[in-house]
Amino acid sequence: MILYKLLSDIIWALHYGFIGAYSGMAVALVNIPREVVYYCQNKNKNNSPISLVVFGIINVVFAIITWKNVFSLFPTFASISAMFAFWLNNVKATKKISLVVSVLMLTYDIFNSSYMGILNEIITLISIIVALTVLLRNKKEISEAEKEKENE
Repeated sequence: MILYKLLSDIIWALHYGFIGAYSGMAVALVNIPREVVYYCQNKNKNNSPISLVVFGIINVVFAIITWKNVFSLFPTFASISAMFAFWLNNVKATKKISLVVSVLMLTYDIFNSSYMGILNEIITLISIIVALTVLLRNKKEISEAEKEKENE
């Protein structure tokens, strides 16, 4: 699975580079070593905040280097938010934070005329909303079942 994610990051880096959206390209390039580090940490059951801080700093440095306008900060905010969400290792929190990440990237994609990025984020947003709806429905059903069990 990690191979597919790495290939995806390379393709997104090329895409953003070709359309001149260098902040998006930089974030995609930073994601490549970040995911390898996260994969190794998860494999070794090591959820150190050090990598979170290091990759956060790297993202900020690239945001400064690739500054174009306020929208060029959106991929950095999105990446740092996503890193934090995955570091939490909480599905519900990750889904909620992913909503913010997708809105940031959708906005960035709109202002950079990244039609593939726009399509990707629309699909991602729909997926997140469906997943959160299912989580909430399941939580409600479990809660109702527990109440019925208590009443018996």
